[in-house]
Amino acid sequence: MRSEDLRYLVDVLRYQFGEEVAEVLSKALHESTVWRSPSTERIRNVYLNGKLLLVLRAQDNLFSLTPLSGELLAASLPWPKLRVVVREDVAKFIAEGRDVFCRHVVEVDRSLRGGDEAVAVSETGKLLAVGRMNVSGEEVRSYKRGVALSVRRGYAR
Repeated sequence: MRSEDLRYLVDVLRYQFGEEVAEVLSKALHESTVWRSPSTERIRNVYLNGKLLLVLRAQDNLFSLTPLSGELLAASLPWPKLRVVVREDVAKFIAEGRDVFCRHVVEVDRSLRGGDEAVAVSETGKLLAVGRMNVSGEEVRSYKRGVALSVRRGYAR
């Protein structure tokens, strides 16, 4: 990867997730390759050892998490940073790709805001899915209805 690409990607990570997450993912970026859009030549996907690590969205130029990046973050960040913890009885459905409802959330990173990327985990810490928050971490605990996390990809294997 070119040094200017690496610098750009780390800057986007810092802006979107903060210094701690940028530090964790920047280690993986050193060994990554990028895929550029053929028409615009802008970076769209970042691959680590042939697996999709991050997707750079065209509409807002921010990252979408993938299962691989979710695994790296969950293994490296302190509890409950970037996590939405769900009840064990619904964990199977979340892992299959179903959305996380507010009433099923046991614990959540209160610094998350609506639109932020997050990782859904079970109460035992098992990775279930990655997705985008619909409401803030503070609101999740006070709401009894509605979707807390729109799941993009489940970890069911």
